[in-house]
Amino acid sequence: MHSLRLALLLGGLSSIVSAEDNRFTHLQLSTEYHGEGAAFGELNGDGHLDLVSGPYWYEGPDFKERHEYYPPNPKDPNRNGYTNDNFLVFVGDFNHDQWNDIFVVAFPGTTGHWFANPKGAPGHWAKHLALTGLGNESPALEDLNRDGIPELVCIREGAYGYARIDSHHPQSAWKFIPFSESKNLNAYTHGLGLGDLNGDDRLDCLTKDGWYQQPKEWKEGQPWTFHAYDFRPSRRLPFPGGAQIFAYDIDGDGDQDLMMSLAAHGYGLAWFEQREDQGMRVFHQHTLLRDDGKATPFLEPFSQLHAMALADVNRDGLLDLITGKCRFAHGPAGDPDPQGDPVLYWMELSRSTSSRFIPHLIGRTSGVGRQIAVADLNGDHRPEIAIGNKTGTSVFWNH
Repeated sequence: MHSLRLALLLGGLSSIVSAEDNRFTHLQLSTEYHGEGAAFGELNGDGHLDLVSGPYWYEGPDFKERHEYYPPNPKDPNRNGYTNDNFLVFVGDFNHDQWNDIFVVAFPGTTGHWFANPKGAPGHWAKHLALTGLGNESPALEDLNRDGIPELVCIREGAYGYARIDSHHPQSAWKFIPFSESKNLNAYTHGLGLGDLNGDDRLDCLTKDGWYQQPKEWKEGQPWTFHAYDFRPSRRLPFPGGAQIFAYDIDGDGDQDLMMSLAAHGYGLAWFEQREDQGMRVFHQHTLLRDDGKATPFLEPFSQLHAMALADVNRDGLLDLITGKCRFAHGPAGDPDPQGDPVLYWMELSRSTSSRFIPHLIGRTSGVGRQIAVADLNGDHRPEIAIGNKTGTSVFWNH
C-alpha cells in the first residue's frame, strides 16, 4: 500500500501502480490455452488435493505430474478465440463410488459433461452427458437442499433452475428443474451466485436483477419467490452483469451483504450493504472500482472482472475478495482496455474503522478466466489460488 500512497502524492490517481504482494509465489504449470477455469479436488486417493484445468489434472502436492483425462484441443487466444469445450470445471463424486469425478461446463449454451474417475486406471476418463443447452456464464455447483447430492444452478430454455444427477442411474442425463418462469434469458447471461440472503439457513439464487428465495419445502417444479432488485444502476455497458455473486456479512452487522462485479466485459466492482428501510430490504452500493474506467483512491482501474472468489487470505477470520482482469474476455481487440496488464488482486476486508477493502496486487501476468479455484493445499490455513485462462494454468502459493 505504500507504493499506492506514493503514487497518489507524486502523480495523482491516474498514475497508480501497485507493488506486488510478496506473500504469493507464482507457479506456471502450462502456457497453453485449454479452458477458462480451474478446480481443486482429491482425485488419486493419496490424500493430497489435485488440480484440474482444461483436459488435464495435476497431481498434488507439487503438481509436477500431469495427466490427460480427455483429448486436448488447445486454442490460440490471439487467433481463433475461445475454447469451446471447457469454460468452467468442478470436482465431485457424482456416481457415489468414493472417487471424485470431474464436471466440465463447455461453451455457454452448449453442454455439461462429467468424466468418471477410472480409479487409477490409465487412459481417458469415460465421458457422460449431463445437460444440453446449459446457459449462464457463472453456473454454480452446490448441494442446495443439503441431501448430499449437488445441483448445477444455471439457465436453460430461458429460465433459472437447477439440474441434478439421478443417483440410481448416474450415467443418464441430468434432469433440469426450473424455479423461475421463462424470462427469455440467453445463454450468455452474466452474474449468478448462491447465498443465504434472508437468514433462513437456505441457499438462495442471486442475480444482477434480484434474488430467488429458496422455499422451505422442496417440491419439484415449485417456483421460488423472486425479489426484484436492480444491481446495475448505471447500465453503462452493453454486457451488464458480472461474474460470481457472493452473499457475506461484510460489515459485521449480522445480515448478508452482496459482493459482485458490475460488468464482466467492462469496469465496475462493488459491494451492496443490506439495510432495512421502512420494513423493506434495500441495498446500499459501496464502489471499489468505478464502472467508467476512472481510478479510485489506492486502486488502479482494470476491466473485465469475469471471475471472483472469497477466501480468508491473511488468516484474520474475515473473508477477502480475489479477482482480476480476464485475459482477452472478448478477444485481443474487444472490450475496454483489452491489452492492459492481466492483473490479479486480493482485496483485504478490514473492519478496523469502517468496513473497507484494501487492495493487494498478486501479479500482473495471469489475470483471471471465468473461474478462480481456492483451497488450503498444505494445511497452514492459508488458501492457495489457481487460475486457468488464456495465459495458461497457474498456481499461486500463499506463504
